[in-house]
Amino acid sequence: MSFFDLFRRNPKIKLRKPTKEFILDVKQLTDEQIIEEMAIELQKVSAIRLIKLQRINKGIFFFLIFIVLFTTLIVYSLISSFIQVTNFRFFDISVNVELFIYLYLGHKIGDYLLQSDKQAKSKQSSWHYLLVHCAIYSLSVIAIPFIFMGYFNLAALFFVFITHVVIDQGALLRFWMKYIKGIKDPDSEEVTIVKLEIDQTFHYIVIGIISILG
Repeated sequence: MSFFDLFRRNPKIKLRKPTKEFILDVKQLTDEQIIEEMAIELQKVSAIRLIKLQRINKGIFFFLIFIVLFTTLIVYSLISSFIQVTNFRFFDISVNVELFIYLYLGHKIGDYLLQSDKQAKSKQSSWHYLLVHCAIYSLSVIAIPFIFMGYFNLAALFFVFITHVVIDQGALLRFWMKYIKGIKDPDSEEVTIVKLEIDQTFHYIVIGIISILG
């Protein structure tokens, strides 16, 4: 196989040297050396392209997460301000402690009692298990306050579902552990407890926001 046969299969790949200079170099090599040289160069270029694509995709992913969470919070705030009977406050912040307790109870039921082992193990690799768990969890979180204090807010249900999908999908947790906590391997069993606590903290923030906004 000649240099041109190899290069023709990857026309978009850019080499380190100008084409003319590279051709002059390879003319001095045997066919086997040419194949070996090209294979190494193609592997290097492919690896670099893959790394760049991964960085771009990661950046786009977290930008979309930010947009989704920000939009969800805005929608929730707007709907709550128009529909909820309770007062909506931006600066004079007060927490509905009773609501927080029932939301917390619903969170524990939905995230532990009602989450199957299959869902827990597969939700970060399967959208089916992730969405099923998040749907059950969201209904549990909203059902408990409704049963015990008559509280129901469709915007809150939507907010809980979207944020739970983002948190339990796993990418946000791994990003936080790696770049904020400085943990090199977020998936290591040695940091499982840390990962669990970060996961739970995000969930507490969500139900805390609902308790503040009503």
